[in-house]
Amino acid sequence: MHVQTLFSLIRPEVKGRLFRRALLTASPGISLLLCMGIFAPIELVDRWGIAVFAVGIFLIGWGMIPYRRVSRLELKPHRIEFSETEIAGIALKEIESLTYVEGKRYYGIRLIMKNGKRLNFPYFSKSAYASLHDVMHPNESD
Repeated sequence: MHVQTLFSLIRPEVKGRLFRRALLTASPGISLLLCMGIFAPIELVDRWGIAVFAVGIFLIGWGMIPYRRVSRLELKPHRIEFSETEIAGIALKEIESLTYVEGKRYYGIRLIMKNGKRLNFPYFSKSAYASLHDVMHPNESD
């Protein structure tokens, strides 16, 4: 049994969109820290400085989480191992269908089991889907 491996792939436009969104959601935290540090009187900073600092850092961190997750996927991508008899450890006879899903913010492979459960494999390309489709349907030709 020959096992092959497919790796997830992050499209540059997805990463760019997430980076812009991260900057937009982190900007209130950045603005809060800058305004408090530059324009606030000493008495205000003395009283509210630690709380404002904590809130600002929280907003920056919260805004950058989606971008950070995708950046980590580039360093250590998801993988699907498959062979002639199974995909990701699931026997082919237990799989009802395999589809490629693509939207503005999401793309990947959806695997639907015969018991109704759905498994999503995000950020896998159409070529990865084609490889899995060929395993599922070896006699069909495109």
